[in-house]
Amino acid sequence: KSHGTPVTISSIVDGSYCVTIEGTKICNDPSDRPLSSPHVKVSDAMKYSLNTTFDQMAAKVGPSNVADTAHAAGVSKTINGKPSLQNADGNTTFGIGIGDYPVHPIDQAVGFATFADKGVAHSPYFVQSATASDGEVVYQHKDSASPAIDPKVANDVTMTLEPIAQWSD
Repeated sequence: KSHGTPVTISSIVDGSYCVTIEGTKICNDPSDRPLSSPHVKVSDAMKYSLNTTFDQMAAKVGPSNVADTAHAAGVSKTINGKPSLQNADGNTTFGIGIGDYPVHPIDQAVGFATFADKGVAHSPYFVQSATASDGEVVYQHKDSASPAIDPKVANDVTMTLEPIAQWSD
């Protein structure tokens, strides 16, 4: 869905130390105070993990749209028998921008794999194949893939994630 001017990894966004979103004050981690700025590139906000930036972005595009994208990327639609990526009232809030909702570790892995595979989601599996003692293949995993995210967007997200590990040393 279109929500105004597209945001790219080079776009300048608000990464202020504290912001108020829908009446709730959100602040970055105290150690991020020197990195916080009302004018920061998206790629730097990701590298520095500026929560205010991503909560604002989620609020702007619509938290339910973020959830829909996460589900398309492979996050399970339920967790412990209840709908995922929403609160007990059935609503998804802007906190989805920084991961306020639990996901299974396998879902997180599948989501990252979707970005790495140029936006194509694959269902997770644990067994590739099983072979009987006589060499006959008795089970072979059949891949189910579906386009989930625009390849250019997936590439940009992957590019913004790459420097995080080095920065976090």
